[in-house]
Amino acid sequence: MDEASSRHARRFSRNWSPQDPDITLFELRDALAMAEGVEAPHSSIAALLSRLGFTYRKIAGGQ
Repeated sequence: MDEASSRHARRFSRNWSPQDPDITLFELRDALAMAEGVEAPHSSIAALLSRLGFTYRKIAGGQ
């Protein structure tokens, strides 16, 4: 993820309030693309969220 995309993702993560605690990285990726026009791999989003202090859990049978 380049610096401009990272800025968009940070702004998106600050404005995003987790209404669905079971949202997947793939759903977050799609929401980011729709809201900010930024296309990023889910692995980059996971790395950014980790740096921002977000945690996640795997769900059985999930993606």
